[in-house]
Amino acid sequence: MIGRAACGTLARMVITLHSRGDFTLANFAAVSRDGASIRLTADACARMNARHAAFIRFLDTEPMPWVYGVTGTIMSGRAVILTPLERRAQVRRPIAAGAVLFGEPMPERIVRGMLFCRLSNFIEGHAAVRADVALAVAAMLERPLPQLPRRGHGAAGEMLLLSHLFGALVEGMNLEEKEASALVNGAPVAAALTADSLLRAGPLLREVVDAVALAIDVYRAPLDACDSVLGELWQNPYAERALALLARATAAPVGPPRLPQAPVSFRAAPRLLARALRSYEALRVTAERAIGAVTDNPVVVGEGESMRILVNGGFFDADAPAIFDDFAGVCADLIRLLEKLAARLAETADLATLPRPAQARLRGLVSALAGYAEDAASTASRTPLPGTEGGGAPQNDLISPVVQAWAKQTAASDLLSSAAAVLRAVAACVQGDVHIDPLELDQALRDRMVSVTHLELSLE
Repeated sequence: MIGRAACGTLARMVITLHSRGDFTLANFAAVSRDGASIRLTADACARMNARHAAFIRFLDTEPMPWVYGVTGTIMSGRAVILTPLERRAQVRRPIAAGAVLFGEPMPERIVRGMLFCRLSNFIEGHAAVRADVALAVAAMLERPLPQLPRRGHGAAGEMLLLSHLFGALVEGMNLEEKEASALVNGAPVAAALTADSLLRAGPLLREVVDAVALAIDVYRAPLDACDSVLGELWQNPYAERALALLARATAAPVGPPRLPQAPVSFRAAPRLLARALRSYEALRVTAERAIGAVTDNPVVVGEGESMRILVNGGFFDADAPAIFDDFAGVCADLIRLLEKLAARLAETADLATLPRPAQARLRGLVSALAGYAEDAASTASRTPLPGTEGGGAPQNDLISPVVQAWAKQTAASDLLSSAAAVLRAVAACVQGDVHIDPLELDQALRDRMVSVTHLELSLE
């Protein structure tokens, strides 16, 4: 639910959260990119407080249940039961001491998205935290945010990054059992990275479609390969959509085609764009599920006597790395396509009439695209499960590769943005316009990729 609250002379957007059903992409975008604040409903707060109270009563039953990180822990490969005194001391363990990463920080919009996604664990009581903790997380959106370095992520889950994010909050609040663990466990980082990547991907792919269409127009390629009937013949709904997008973007032919059959790069373009749309759809489905998922460990389910505490691997997001790898590969292939289109366009230039500076510029642009294609190829590799053990502890023997995969996908996306800008400049140069600056085109697209707040690949 979205509303607006007066803030001086300005109106600030407020997102109201009542249940996990409110964790939508639209609300994620409002919080992460539009600067919206969060309000929790009274019913949601009451539900969280009731679940926390029930959880504490559950801990006090006889015999005391073993709850990882609360009444027990794993040390040297064996389970250790904590005394009541140790149990209370466990609440005050120094979370901020684990904030040891450094280097270039995550973008602020992604950090805001992590705070939004963190609350999906809390809102229906599955983390057994009090409403005060959830309200404190929401309040972080109103203050300068902690810096979250993007390098050195080598934990089994996301605790290193979340220690940077919530360390000060943990040590500044009077927390109760499980609340510190609930702040730094789970997978809100992967959820935020996936949702933000989806929002970036829409304007990027739309620009690639438009750049390909421009190349088709300038080359005067036959439009047979863009006929809408092909999608049905190929039994590929993503091809049908790619063909429709190209039809919207291409201009009416002026004169006969340059050749009766265009090079393969032009004829294969709809198929490669269809492949990109399939990857985009997988990213969308993953993001929509992730932002509202309960990924806490341990997680509290059931009520009253049926309450159970489940130790699980929700903090280990196995979907996001594969989705990021796939999209990075798509970007690399699309850059290679744009490189071939640019080379074929450059061959059509009338060098007899093109000024010498324009000839040199054309060669430089095509060479730059070849370089972007090689750079992108290095990102198009599968991110395997790391072989090292997180923290050297047997308990944490499998590291999550989500941040590393996201970094490669982000680099590939940025290279594709540059490649689309260069292809536009090549097309302009072939037509005699040497004044289009690909750097300005690239920057404009990158600005849009991090500001758009809706899914931008519809035909509306």
